[in-house]
Amino acid sequence: MVKYSNILILTEDIYGKDFFKGLIEKLKREGYVRSRHNIEYQWLPGKCNPKTTRKLLPKSRYLDRVIVVIDAEGGDKKEAMRYVEIHIPPNLKPKTKYIVFDYCIEEWICKGLGIKLSQHPVESLNDYLRKAKGADHDYEKSMLPDFVEVIDIGRLAADQQFKDFLNCIV
Repeated sequence: MVKYSNILILTEDIYGKDFFKGLIEKLKREGYVRSRHNIEYQWLPGKCNPKTTRKLLPKSRYLDRVIVVIDAEGGDKKEAMRYVEIHIPPNLKPKTKYIVFDYCIEEWICKGLGIKLSQHPVESLNDYLRKAKGADHDYEKSMLPDFVEVIDIGRLAADQQFKDFLNCIV
């Protein structure tokens, strides 16, 4: 009998829900992820917000795993994780994994496009878009889901943090 896993991806980015939904679909198509998971995507209402507990409590009985994706924004990654961790219900704590970016999720976009990070990832994306599309093209958060189809998963799979993410969903 095939066991289905119920996974919740909580993402700090408002456009992260659509990004991760598209990313998981692409990972399935490319054979990186089995399709026998039931994956739900939700927005995390901030690192230190009691709404997180209220969102998770009703789901805590059926979730097999929670993946929390947050940005450290150049700060301490462990501290960013602790801000969220205090709002995770006790029965979900052992089932919760954290993906904490040094700055932001755009790090994966840059790595998947082969952009070297010598500055903040959003600035690197700005430079990339200006070169590719002209001086008046800047990156906006709403573009996040659009990058799913253009990033190279093979490049991204070389990144340890992305490997950790894959291990959470395989």
